Amino acid sequence: MSFTGGNSPPAASLHSSPPKGALCPQDKVHHFFAALPPDKVPRIGTPGEQWRKRQLERQLPPQDADARFCGNLSAKETCELEAFVRERREKALGRGEVRRL
Repeated sequence: MSFTGGNSPPAASLHSSPPKGALCPQDKVHHFFAALPPDKVPRIGTPGEQWRKRQLERQLPPQDADARFCGNLSAKETCELEAFVRERREKALGRGEVRRL
């Protein structure tokens, strides 16, 4: 099945399809992707996948996840960053809320 903008792409081809048991119903997922321009749908191996990666880099810059990308952190600051990263991964990373506007 091909995606033409008004049709939903097959979930298996999406870079970020929800895992089984996800709280977001498939119809909401398909509605969301159908609202995106075809070149922004993050299907594996497409320009949409590259666009998604760039968006994630803007949303989650490397210096927010790895002390190597920060300049001159003290030992205490490095520990605080590591705790922040650990907590973000456990509680928030990869989670969101879908609402129809």
